[in-house]
Amino acid sequence: MKYLDWKLDTRGEPNNDTTNKTSPHIVQPCVRNRIELITKRLKLMETKPGLFNNTRYNLSIRFGSDGFSLYIRDENDLLVSSKKVQAPLFTMPEEAIALLLAKETETRPVIDRIRIIAETDNYTFVPDMVFRPADMESLLYFLKKPEPAEQVMYQAIAKWGVVNVFSLPKALYKAILNTFPEAKIEHHTGYLLDGKIKPRAGSSLHIFIRSKNMDCIGISNGDLILANSFPFATPEDFAYHALNIFEQLSLDIEKCRVYLYDSERATEYRFLLQKFIKSCETVDIND
Repeated sequence: MKYLDWKLDTRGEPNNDTTNKTSPHIVQPCVRNRIELITKRLKLMETKPGLFNNTRYNLSIRFGSDGFSLYIRDENDLLVSSKKVQAPLFTMPEEAIALLLAKETETRPVIDRIRIIAETDNYTFVPDMVFRPADMESLLYFLKKPEPAEQVMYQAIAKWGVVNVFSLPKALYKAILNTFPEAKIEHHTGYLLDGKIKPRAGSSLHIFIRSKNMDCIGISNGDLILANSFPFATPEDFAYHALNIFEQLSLDIEKCRVYLYDSERATEYRFLLQKFIKSCETVDIND
C-alpha cells in the first residue's frame, strides 16, 4: 500500500498555471465541420423554450472508461437535467468519440460554462514547490512503464499547495479538445480536492466510490496526508481498505470524519463503516 510520504509544512509560492499543455490536432474535415456546427448550436440555440426560457446554464461532462455523464445546472446551481451515455471511450478512435460528443451536445441549451472532469486510474499529486511542467511525465510514470498512447497533463491546486498530474488516452483527449477547445480538463480527484474539500482543523477521510475502485484522500490538521486508490470487489474489501487507512495513518475512529462520494451504493457502505467508525456520511456530487 502506497501513501504520500510527505506533509506540507509550508505552502510556498502557488503554481496558478492550470493550463493543459496542448498542441493542435488534425481531425477529419467532415468531423471538424460537424463539431463546429454543433458548437455553434450549443452556444446560440434554445432548443427547449418551455423548460429553459432565457436562463443561462452550466454544463459539466464527466468522462470514464465506460462512457460519459452530462449534467446541466441553472444560474442558481440547481441540477436541471442529467444523462449517462455508455461507450468504451478508452478504446474508441478519436473520430467516433467526436461524433458521439457532437450528437449528445447538439440539443443542449445555451451554455455559459463547460467543465470537463476525467475519471482515470493514472494520477499522482506532487508538492507545487518542487513541480516543473517539464517533469510531469517522469513524475507520473515514476513507478510504472510510460504509456505512449496517453496524453499527460496537470492541474495546480493552490489552496492545498499541490499539483495533480494525470493522463488520458490520446484519442479521447483530442476528441474533447476539438469539441470543447476552451474547456480545461480536470482529474476527478483534483476536482474533489479543489472544489469539494476545504482545509480545516481535525482529520477526515474522503472516499470517491467508482465501480471497481475507491479513491481516498486523507486530511489531517489542514494537511493532505494521503492520495491513493484501491481496487475492491465486495463491501468487505471496501471496509478493509478504509479501516487499514485508519490504522496506517493512526486516525482516531472517534474523531476522524469519513465522507463517501458519488455512488448508488454509498449508503450501504456508510452503514457498514458505521459499525467501526463513529462519523460517516454520504455526499452527492452530480457533476
